[in-house]
Amino acid sequence: MKKIFVLTGEPSGDKLASKVIAQLKNSRSDIEYLSVGGEHLKALGIKSLYDLKEVTYLGFTKVLLNVFKIKSKINETVKEILKFKPDILFSIDSPDFTLRVAKEVKKKDPNIKAIHFVAPQVWIWREYRIKKLKSFLDHVLLLFPFEKKYFDNEGIQSTFTGHPLLEGQSKSKIDISQIIKDNKKIFSIYPGSRLSEVNVLIPILFQFIKKITTKGDIISIFLPFNGLSNQIGYTTNEPYYSRSQLSLANPNLGWEKTTQYNLGVDFGLFNNRVSGSLNVYKSYTSDLLMSVNIPTLTGFPSTIANIGRTNNKGFEASLNLIPVANEKGFQWASDLNVAWQRDEIEELAYGENDMVDNNWFIGESIGVIYGYDNDGLWQDTPEDQAEMALWNENGYDFSPGNVRPTDQNGDYVMNADDRTILGNTTPRWTLGWNNSFSYKGFELSTLIISRLGYKANIGGEAMTARSNQREIDYWTPDNTDAAFQKPILGQATSGSQDEFSGLLGIQDAGFVKIRNISLGYNFSPEQSEKMGLNNLRVYVQAVNPGSIYQGAAWYDFDTNSTIFNRSFAVGLDIGL
Repeated sequence: MKKIFVLTGEPSGDKLASKVIAQLKNSRSDIEYLSVGGEHLKALGIKSLYDLKEVTYLGFTKVLLNVFKIKSKINETVKEILKFKPDILFSIDSPDFTLRVAKEVKKKDPNIKAIHFVAPQVWIWREYRIKKLKSFLDHVLLLFPFEKKYFDNEGIQSTFTGHPLLEGQSKSKIDISQIIKDNKKIFSIYPGSRLSEVNVLIPILFQFIKKITTKGDIISIFLPFNGLSNQIGYTTNEPYYSRSQLSLANPNLGWEKTTQYNLGVDFGLFNNRVSGSLNVYKSYTSDLLMSVNIPTLTGFPSTIANIGRTNNKGFEASLNLIPVANEKGFQWASDLNVAWQRDEIEELAYGENDMVDNNWFIGESIGVIYGYDNDGLWQDTPEDQAEMALWNENGYDFSPGNVRPTDQNGDYVMNADDRTILGNTTPRWTLGWNNSFSYKGFELSTLIISRLGYKANIGGEAMTARSNQREIDYWTPDNTDAAFQKPILGQATSGSQDEFSGLLGIQDAGFVKIRNISLGYNFSPEQSEKMGLNNLRVYVQAVNPGSIYQGAAWYDFDTNSTIFNRSFAVGLDIGL
């Protein structure tokens, strides 16, 4: 006997599945069924593993609060499907639930045929999702005929079935002009296709419509605060303002949870002239406290929420050496510390789905830089002139010396499709190396620190031919291999500046620098005692004397400023 597992995630999917299974039961009596379904499948005599309400959540907050309960149900469902050993896994709609189950089932048992009804609408948004479907779906049933080309292009078997909404559709039409007079603005609301959605969303949407005339997008204004000069403030159309942008309160916040595993070893050799430690770790953090961007029509730009799960792995090593220690009193001690780490997002609020508005991507670090890339500067060459002409036909005003943005999809227009991950703001490597030399009261020490394997956005240059604080390597016809674009006469706020100048601000933030050099002399106890002191030390010190390697020569990534804070000091340490 053949077996089919019917997988739904909401009442509408249950209803749609029942229509298919009812016809199948009329033509085939040799099929055994099991499901995650609702009342319609139960009416056909098909058992459900659990109540459909256990995986049906509506709204951002409810999904957010129950994300791990949903994850548990996914694991439970996968286990029961594998136990049932169906010939076909028939999933319907609800892709965030059903397709995640199908993916795991297919991974564990490739012999189970996976058929999905109601394809994700890749023709509306996130077309790249279709490539993921190819790895675990054997066949897709489509509601719309134009969807087929998307799946054919990826080599996914598909069949157009038609949309159930069109069954028995009335041919009568309504003339909208009979209801709404000319020159009237129409505000449309769409509460959804499911009764549960409609019941929940209609009251919310009506409240929103009432408030939309009193609230609006957050704007910045100049306001006096505490007798100070005008400072920027933030307000909606409601009569209140704040000095800083406030986050929407979230009463459902909970603790972050971290589980960490460590494996370490400490060692000492040759009477501890060689010693150190090595520590390897792996940690998992769930319910992360993260700031989430929300529509500013709420009156707030963001809220804090417990979101997702990350893992972090790395190692830390230290090595302490005394290479030289002789009877004449000369000693050289060297201490080296090295660390490497990498963090990775495993889940977010909606499972294995990116949250692009917050620059969070599954498989990437939390601290990525996401935006437009650049290909340097436009040059006065025939090739670049031809390319600029194609761009300028689309409304741009490029000329030699301007910043050249990277067109990821080749359509000569910069939009959301051209954004990409440009780097990570968290250093992969950190290093500290201290060396000290001592001989008969004299001490010389040096400290070198380093952070490598990351980037920072330090902003571009307006290059408006007005005041600048430093000498800039800018483009000219005689200096084409420049770091920055050509100067433009005018103010940065006038609209005359280079539109993409900020793209040059993303720099390699790695550095190796000398943090400190100190030379001192310690007077002996006898010498100090003769001067009526317990101890006495005189020293000269150089703080931040220079860099060995620096991603941007004019920027100190250690202090995160253009001020290098280089200083020299002469001092006395006196013990009374």
